[in-house]
Amino acid sequence: MARWTPSRHRNTARAVAWFGLGCVLFLWVLRPIWGMDIFSHVAIGREILANGIPETDVFSSAHPDAAWTPFQVGYEVLVAGLDAAGGLDLLRVFHALVLTVALLLAVDRLRKFTGDRWFAATLFVLLLFLFEERIRLRPHVFNLLFEVAFLLPLAAGWWRVNPKRWMWSLGMVGFLWGAVHAMAALWLLAVLGTVLVLGPGRQSRYWAVSAGGLAAVGIAAAPAAASGIAHVLSIQGAWSPYVPELAPSWATVELGTLHSWLSAVLPWLGVGGVLAAIVARPSPERRPTVLAAAGFAFASIWMLRLSYYAPFALALVAPELRVLLETRSGLPSRWLRGLAVTAAAALLFVIVQHQAGWWTVNPWTTTLQPGYFPTAEAKLLRSAGIGGRIFNQAEWGGYLLYELHPPSTVLSDGRVTFSPDVAELLDADSHPSQRRIVADIAAARYGTDLLVRRSRYFPGGSGWVLLIRGPLADVWSRAGPIAAERRRALARVAPKP
Repeated sequence: MARWTPSRHRNTARAVAWFGLGCVLFLWVLRPIWGMDIFSHVAIGREILANGIPETDVFSSAHPDAAWTPFQVGYEVLVAGLDAAGGLDLLRVFHALVLTVALLLAVDRLRKFTGDRWFAATLFVLLLFLFEERIRLRPHVFNLLFEVAFLLPLAAGWWRVNPKRWMWSLGMVGFLWGAVHAMAALWLLAVLGTVLVLGPGRQSRYWAVSAGGLAAVGIAAAPAAASGIAHVLSIQGAWSPYVPELAPSWATVELGTLHSWLSAVLPWLGVGGVLAAIVARPSPERRPTVLAAAGFAFASIWMLRLSYYAPFALALVAPELRVLLETRSGLPSRWLRGLAVTAAAALLFVIVQHQAGWWTVNPWTTTLQPGYFPTAEAKLLRSAGIGGRIFNQAEWGGYLLYELHPPSTVLSDGRVTFSPDVAELLDADSHPSQRRIVADIAAARYGTDLLVRRSRYFPGGSGWVLLIRGPLADVWSRAGPIAAERRRALARVAPKP
């Protein structure tokens, strides 16, 4: 029988603490589905499993023959398989587990980078605050996992312990990350570039070239990664008006809340931390890490989607910051820790207040956030076997594909792959007086024969017949024989009085 020892007691207490923290984080991130992205990803995965990786936009009502290639093939096949096995609730649990593991690993990494548990705890709360809007079902949960598991240690210089093992491992990491999210995997090459530019000595630069080559080969070998990256780069300039998270971090001030103001200001802490680290004159061996931190800090203010990179930047330059604080601040260490704990507690309070809306429903038993998706209307269309080319609210496009493709296609969805002529129509559709004209143009130009719009959003017209007036959406059909046929199909599945 094993004897009790103080060290065994400490290990048991540590394991219980980690397990408890993991349970709390899992319950925190397990939310009803509110983001639209997961539905498109499942639909793409189903298409890949049925017909192979698409090379044209098979989901588009307007231009189904337009060139398009997904760049998250591995993720999309995975979520399609999980959905087939257990539906949306299995997807919710799976993403919550991945995110919980990533956050637990972040706690460990921040503690090791900073060497101070209180500073690490503060940075972790800052990470929670800035990552809060990313807590949804999308490949970004895997991005966080790869970032804390591999990217940050790489930037911190851990590769120096065993350069050869790291070099070969980066090829595999590049492949896996490229399969999940090929664009994000390019951060591996960016961080390796810091070693190439500022690494001390010829040997470190040679290693960066070799490791970068293997990582690039791994990314390129991932299914459709190269073609997907090329396609995204070709259309990314047209995304900005339709993807708010591509705006700079300070754009949130327009919302006028305490949370939005903090979201705009806090990423600048990363910039300040990097500038302070430069003032501290880092050693030559540390310069690639400081440069990588500068890249994370710039990304955190450059794009709202990446604002959570600010605590990464601060963690990477923690040794330099510690020197400055201890030698120049004049404050006792216990005061600095007290300030850190106070700031963390204040941020936690703001996070809880900001997310109070989640608690209007049970977040652990509710699958879809109420009022976000036209569930009743889409399921009625599916039961009646009604499909077509749909003119829809953009935020519903992915869900309609999830429920109705094939055969239905949509004019727009979260992928934002539509062409300028469609964007022009969508812009005109935002004006109530133009909606009837826009619907007629889309029908004539693209053959759209179904409208799925918010209730009372579309005014109707001689060319359109109302099929469904649901709790969230109205469904209109192009007038004529097709409308009569669809009405008969709906009558067959309508609940008996």
